[in-house]
Amino acid sequence: LGLDIGGTNVKAILLDGDGAPRARARWRTAALGEDIPTLLSSLETHIRDLLNREGLHARELGGLGLASAGLIDSELGRIVDAPNLRHWEGAPLASWLAERFPCPVALENDVNAMAYGEWRRGAGRGTRHLLCLALGTGVGGGLILDGRLYRGHRGLPAELGHISIDRGGRRCPCGARGCVEASAGARAIEASARRALARP
Repeated sequence: LGLDIGGTNVKAILLDGDGAPRARARWRTAALGEDIPTLLSSLETHIRDLLNREGLHARELGGLGLASAGLIDSELGRIVDAPNLRHWEGAPLASWLAERFPCPVALENDVNAMAYGEWRRGAGRGTRHLLCLALGTGVGGGLILDGRLYRGHRGLPAELGHISIDRGGRRCPCGARGCVEASAGARAIEASARRALARP
């Protein structure tokens, strides 16, 4: 089971043993809760509901992969810093789910996971180097260098959305001004559209 935790939605995909999609689900991130105990409990409930819908028991899961926006401590299985997921920061996602589902559980930055997936099974298959750019609620990047996922210092190798391109630009969710995300992220584009529509 793979989960993509984003600022707007949590998306789930259940794969069979050959990697073929078996079922999909989507839940609004905000609806999962505003505090860590509530969101963890909600996440478990949604996972069990999806398994039940497919007639599966938790012990049949071969693995549970979590991909989240933000700075991730993969060893501790926690979100350290995520401008679009502030109330998820510090949640013991990997260890908490591992206690409830008897399978390996891993947490990775969402665009790192995307880059790795494209390198192994998608557009980057057969290459040694890959740069992946993701446009969503935020703007992220992932790197494969010499056939390995590059995490860099403290897991911040390719935060392309937080490169400042305009020092006096709009405030970004990260707190800086003029980041790529402040202009090209989904929320920024929506805000620009609303401003344009409001003009006489």
